[in-house]
Amino acid sequence: MDQSDSTTTNKQATIPVNTIVEYEGGGYDGCIWEYNYAYIDKDGEFHDILSTGCRGCEDREALDKFVTDPHNIAYKNFTFYTLDSVEVRDRFADECCIRGVLCCGQYLAEHIIEDVALTVRCSECGERADASDATGENYAGCGGVMIEAKSVICESCHSVGSCTYCGEYVGKEYMADPETTDNGYCKWCEETHGSGKPSEDSSS
Repeated sequence: MDQSDSTTTNKQATIPVNTIVEYEGGGYDGCIWEYNYAYIDKDGEFHDILSTGCRGCEDREALDKFVTDPHNIAYKNFTFYTLDSVEVRDRFADECCIRGVLCCGQYLAEHIIEDVALTVRCSECGERADASDATGENYAGCGGVMIEAKSVICESCHSVGSCTYCGEYVGKEYMADPETTDNGYCKWCEETHGSGKPSEDSSS
């Protein structure tokens, strides 16, 4: 990851306020390499966003111990993202795993934490959208038993690209041709269940 102005991994490792901490050690029981997330708000309060695996930190004491551990510092097992600027928030959203970004975005939105809304760049339309309304799609394995989203879709594109029959997101290109039907089915459901749009000259 980029260890520039968005991060801190020094020996003091004092966690700034308004900072998301991404740290390794999560996943299924015993897993040590998936990412967990915590947030220190503007008042210095600890928020456990995601703490899984053998090194999940469920309180501030555990997190402080993690980020001051010489091994974790040496191997850069954590990253700080201080969310005071849009630039850093966008960097966090663009370089971290989609699962983690959406999880953090949902947490911040649900807890009404002002001025730190996260946005993601939609893989479909290319526009930035609220992370709390976006959806991870195109899941694939990435080692062991873990699967990860390979794309993120904004609420608008997800609606347009989702089949009204099976409910699956397939993407706009796999939706039935709107020139021949207006039922909102994907191509496969249209072939199996669709009746098509009646022609204008059909008799009643």
